[in-house]
Amino acid sequence: MFQKANTTEHLLLTSLNGFSGTISLTYSAASSIDFGFTTRHFKQYSVSLSSNSSIQVVAGFYAYAIGNYNLTITGTTGSIVHSITLPVTVLPSPDFSIAASPSSVRLLPGSSAGSTFTVSSVNGYSGLVSISICVNQGCVGSPVPVTATTSPTSVSLTSGGSASTTINVTALSNAATGDYIVNMFGSGGGVTNGAATIDALVGPYFDLTANPSRFSVPKGSAGTSTITLTSHVPYAFNATLQASVAVPLTLCNPTCPVPPTVSISPSTVLLPAFGTATTVLTVSTNATTMAGATIAVSGGGCNCNLPSITVQLIVADPPGQSLTLDGVNVAITPSLTVSGNTVSGTVSVTVTNATSGSTIFSKTFTVSFSFSSGQTPQFVLVMPSTVGALGASCLTNPSSDQTSCMVSKDPDINLDGAVDISDLATLALAWNRVPGSPNWNPSLDLNGDGGIGILDLAIVAINWKVPMFA
Repeated sequence: MFQKANTTEHLLLTSLNGFSGTISLTYSAASSIDFGFTTRHFKQYSVSLSSNSSIQVVAGFYAYAIGNYNLTITGTTGSIVHSITLPVTVLPSPDFSIAASPSSVRLLPGSSAGSTFTVSSVNGYSGLVSISICVNQGCVGSPVPVTATTSPTSVSLTSGGSASTTINVTALSNAATGDYIVNMFGSGGGVTNGAATIDALVGPYFDLTANPSRFSVPKGSAGTSTITLTSHVPYAFNATLQASVAVPLTLCNPTCPVPPTVSISPSTVLLPAFGTATTVLTVSTNATTMAGATIAVSGGGCNCNLPSITVQLIVADPPGQSLTLDGVNVAITPSLTVSGNTVSGTVSVTVTNATSGSTIFSKTFTVSFSFSSGQTPQFVLVMPSTVGALGASCLTNPSSDQTSCMVSKDPDINLDGAVDISDLATLALAWNRVPGSPNWNPSLDLNGDGGIGILDLAIVAINWKVPMFA
């Protein structure tokens, strides 16, 4: 018999020497064998046998596990007991497997791609397998702008063999960028398999990446990021790029801060078929430029879904200068080098009273940490002062080993050694408070502007989970 398949057996009871009476049938078997009389639901069964006659009883089997077992059936009437032991061999059930190759396709709106759908015999399965397809999560809900078809809709398998058909996946002309899942099912011989999927990604004609995607520029200087364009179409075309800086209205009180100046050169590049091209984003600052900004880089040049990326910028005070916050001066002198993905070296810090010039704190920090490729290494130095703990947020340029820092109150608000969600929550609870407000806490005014708002939130975000040294 086969695993997880119903099997029947016929038992013949025969009267000997004129016997007549009622016989009670019972059985014993391993727990992996489900056995019963007639409809497999009767675990004990009684039959009446007439003198010199025979009667046939149907028994049902169902096996949960592959293996060799013994099944003992016992008939009892009064003091007469007869048993029979049946050896049961449970074999793997005939089955089939399904697979799609490739299992992911990239589509442009209005285009199609193919994937080979293969059905393979398992455990000697043979017969017809019907193929059905649906597109969306779990095959429920509203229709999606991606369709999938196959021809033929069924394949014939021989024992141990395989058969294939082609799945054609099409994105409608109005298909929005996103991931769509093509679910494929095979059914035949009482078996249904639905393990094969195709990930259909509908995307733009080209993608954008920035390296670095986050970097620091000292006030009064400029920095660059290389923008790489990658084509997904079989022809060349001129792609255009533009960059912009959005200043949230929440920062415009009483006046809007000065954003950095951004430009892209060249702003139009010839992108070869399935190829790449690069251009350069340049960011320039002056002494009044806002401390941080998000730069949006968007693409154009085709009638298609247009790609866009963001580049995070930190505008820091120049290194080696004295920085002032809440009546104290902070002198920072870094001496760091970058080797591979590791920053190491020292940073000397002296905190003095801005009025008297007396030294409040002086230390040479030993700094060593690793960072991910494509990112600008960043860290925080924690320093005591007469106005509470200060934090120097520093970034090191991997190309020049130059380190730039900005000073604020310690962004690790709850002093647990990390800038994370608990610090953000504490800041959120004090939102929009100013001196004189109930429960005013000056240590939460990270930038020292006399209020708790979006710029303090930006300082927490900039230092999110970066290495800290105290």
